Amino acid sequence: MTSHSGWPEGVGLRRYDIIDSTNEEAQRLAAAGENGPLWIAAAEQTNGRGRHHRAWVSCRGNLFATLLMQAAPPHSAELGFVAGLAAIEAAKRYLSADCAKLKWPNDVLVSGRKAAGILVEQVSASMIAAGIGMNIAHHPDGATSICATSGFIPQPDEVLSAIAYEMQCWTELWRTQGFGRIRAEWIARAGGIGEPMIAITPRNRLQGIFEDLDSDGALVLRDFAGNTHRVTAADIYYGQ
Repeated sequence: MTSHSGWPEGVGLRRYDIIDSTNEEAQRLAAAGENGPLWIAAAEQTNGRGRHHRAWVSCRGNLFATLLMQAAPPHSAELGFVAGLAAIEAAKRYLSADCAKLKWPNDVLVSGRKAAGILVEQVSASMIAAGIGMNIAHHPDGATSICATSGFIPQPDEVLSAIAYEMQCWTELWRTQGFGRIRAEWIARAGGIGEPMIAITPRNRLQGIFEDLDSDGALVLRDFAGNTHRVTAADIYYGQ
């Protein structure tokens, strides 16, 4: 959205050297009465996690940060797409044009491989934790990093400032113009739309074409028999 990378006004920051999980710390702070907006950042996590409690490799030199902010259901789920836009725009400052794409519902892909993930959790009735992990200097097998793609290793604090500023801008757009605008911006940066895919949901396995993003953020898949399915939770595999 912008090349500015100064720290956003009115947004707090807590830094940790080592912590179990920035999302877990956000939950603890919310329980203690913290109202945010507050970023929680760590140089290293001992128990980082992604969706479905999968482990998130948390090596020093990468980014691990969570924004604790006020948002209530049902619209708090929309902030996962807001965070995706913030993450991809921050990552694109270090990458060549068009190599970064958004993957439904919560990943940033660089040259087709995962470079960042987002975990949004409702931590109280009125507060959410929007966690962002980005591979800057290191990446696990099958993934990639900013360094692996660009040959340049930005400092995590610099990337955090960029994400924090982008998140403030996109959140303001969400609040003033609604999810429809966020949906359109997300689609413009998405990978896989119009292409074959497999969606493995808690109940079944769907195969077809990634047709669209619905008005509430659900993935719209059209199977090869022509039937349309709304997918609200799934593991997604493109090109299948």
